[in-house]
Amino acid sequence: MAVTILTAAGRGSAGALLGGIIAAVIILGTSLCVAQVLWYRSGSVAGLAQSRYAVIPIFSVLSRAFGETAATGLAGLGVARCLLLWLTPAGDVAPIGGMPFMSGLAYQGGGFIGGIILLVYMVGLGFVSLIGGYLWAECIMLLVDIEQNTRQKA
Repeated sequence: MAVTILTAAGRGSAGALLGGIIAAVIILGTSLCVAQVLWYRSGSVAGLAQSRYAVIPIFSVLSRAFGETAATGLAGLGVARCLLLWLTPAGDVAPIGGMPFMSGLAYQGGGFIGGIILLVYMVGLGFVSLIGGYLWAECIMLLVDIEQNTRQKA
């Protein structure tokens, strides 16, 4: 994605090139953050204690990892695209496609408001994915606890 942004920005003005370079750096930094989250969560999986249910705790940790990586990736892409909208002159940025509910947001004159809207949208999606991943992981662990309590009482 960073290479695509740089290629498209290279054909535009100096502002588009600067915006493309900054966006590419932010996307590469976001990729490193996502890799760190995955590395940390792999250590969490390796450190799990022996259990009768081997797959369920692993799935719970991976659900958390999914939420964290989605939130990190969406927030990073939101910041990169927002800065790209701010730094690129009118006409050099195409409409935002491929994002739900955002295909109509195009850069028109004052890209500041469009960038803010996009940033809030992407960070909001990231927050929802983070909360969703954590809630799903807790639901899974709650089901395991309920099952263990019902077996002990039976």
